[in-house]
Amino acid sequence: MSSKFNISSLLNRLFQRISNWFSYSHEMFDDEVWQFRLSKKRNSALKYKASRSLFSLSIKDSDDVFKYLLMAMMAVMLVVMCLMSRHVGISDREMEQNNYTELIYNHFHHIGDRDAYKEHPYASTQAQYIDLIIFSVGKLIHAKDIFIAKHLISAIFGWLLILYLSILMRRAYNWRAAFFTAFFLLISPRFLGYAVSNVTDVTFAFGFVFTITQLYYFCREIPVIRIYRVIKIILGMLLALSTFNAGFVLIHFLFIFSILNFLIYNPIRKFFTLPYLKSLGTLLLLLFGITGIVYLTHAIGTHFLVKSLVSPRDAFSLLTLNYPVAENQLFAGKIIGPDNFPNRYFLQFLFITIPMVVLTGFILFFVFIRSAIRTLKPYSIFIFLYTFFFCIHRVHNNYMNPDTMWAIYFAIYPLFMLIAAGGVENAMRSIHDIYTNTVVVGLIALFSILPIRHIALNQPLSFIYFNELSGGIHNAYAKYTILYDNEANKFAAHWLKDYISHNGWEGNPDYVWQVATNGNQACDLFFQNDTHIDLTHKAYNKADTTWDYYISFCNDVPATLLRNGLWPTDSTIKVFRIESMPVAAIYQNEYRERQRFLSDSIAQALNDSLLEANIIESESAQ
Repeated sequence: MSSKFNISSLLNRLFQRISNWFSYSHEMFDDEVWQFRLSKKRNSALKYKASRSLFSLSIKDSDDVFKYLLMAMMAVMLVVMCLMSRHVGISDREMEQNNYTELIYNHFHHIGDRDAYKEHPYASTQAQYIDLIIFSVGKLIHAKDIFIAKHLISAIFGWLLILYLSILMRRAYNWRAAFFTAFFLLISPRFLGYAVSNVTDVTFAFGFVFTITQLYYFCREIPVIRIYRVIKIILGMLLALSTFNAGFVLIHFLFIFSILNFLIYNPIRKFFTLPYLKSLGTLLLLLFGITGIVYLTHAIGTHFLVKSLVSPRDAFSLLTLNYPVAENQLFAGKIIGPDNFPNRYFLQFLFITIPMVVLTGFILFFVFIRSAIRTLKPYSIFIFLYTFFFCIHRVHNNYMNPDTMWAIYFAIYPLFMLIAAGGVENAMRSIHDIYTNTVVVGLIALFSILPIRHIALNQPLSFIYFNELSGGIHNAYAKYTILYDNEANKFAAHWLKDYISHNGWEGNPDYVWQVATNGNQACDLFFQNDTHIDLTHKAYNKADTTWDYYISFCNDVPATLLRNGLWPTDSTIKVFRIESMPVAAIYQNEYRERQRFLSDSIAQALNDSLLEANIIESESAQ
């Protein structure tokens, strides 16, 4: 009897401890089964709970200075990001995507081989609809440079991604957490730099994050099922799928989050009762209905494009397919390629390119996890952590082509930011002291100076960034590939064009300047309208006398030359540097310069002789 009593007391105490742990939420211990009901009304905005003791800097409880800081920062960054987009270069990936889009455009307009797109590697996993719309409008208005429009649209989607993620954190925590979410994204040089230059990957990331936010709201609202929320979930999935078939992973999240949420917050002991099974059946019917609409709409819209359809759970692995064939690159001081590509590639790359202040926030989340549990429902924490670690797991266990790394980066990095900003908020709530929290905010501002300085001083190449954990770019130089896709090409090409126009050979204005480069095919676009410049692609050879100027990029230079400071040589007329480390250089061919000088001198001497002869002949005639 005593033993039974002790066991019963123990169980009661354990239950009470669990109840106290989740004291903010009583759904787990309710006896009633959810009764689902539809609603056409939009839910009222969640009331913002602020406290001066949490250093909210509240003007009043329903208002917050961080709200205005966030609005001001986002307004400024919209302008800044749009301006930044005008100066970024064009990567190999963008060129490949544009070529694929042109093939799809030709299919619609019955130009050339209508089925040529089927042979393209992207045809198995990409729909490319956003790119196609921009390309089609560019053709319609006869745009001279379609990439300027693409980069502008990319900047807008990148800005919307930051905004939507901030709104999610405002709903989950408060305005302060929302501000730090946006702030951390905007001081991330890699994220910000590529967010204004890769419309395909950024569009996918926005659709991915948008849908995750809608799933979060959906799970918080049920058993009330709001029709407009379901519509948003479907539209978000279709937006992600309009770029990559990897967007089908969102259906996996839809089922996992919804069903697990239902099982957690409904009494399991009533599992075999009619109300329980009826409610569960209603939920499953809704989920399968959403899935059917998404699959059907996607199939109708892309039956001519996409070949690969996989289960939602495995869909994210489509981003790791080996297409096109990956080129060798420098990683951790070694040359890696398709045969020896390490599984740790993405994780290591992620943690050496994230600002340390953001990494610190990520760690703080787990240090102060109890504060997160008190603030959020455990299920909300599960959504944040599961989406991040599931994507990391799928990437880690599949071969990842560097060509698709940025699609994965943009999908995962915002999820990382949810945890990092949440970590800062959890720490400040746990400290619960206005003076200490003031110091915390001051330290965050202090440690943010380095990435902000890097972004401000290294435009438009600010995406070349390595954090303090890696030793910065000085330590990473010649250990990692600095320019993956020759992204410095626009900056270098425009500088050379200006140089030639101001320092060109005036003796013969019809002279065609021979420019060579080891850059990508996008370099041709920057010189296509210059009739006095002829561009060729070849490896650098000092003894080559067929070019006047040579544009060299560090990613095609042997690591030994970079490591020993043997590149670039002294014959350069311009070196482009990031934190004093050279990333691109322009050479002038001294031999051809001397030849032009001699030719110019001889031509001038002949002209002077002819002129003098004409004068003497004229005087003799008189």
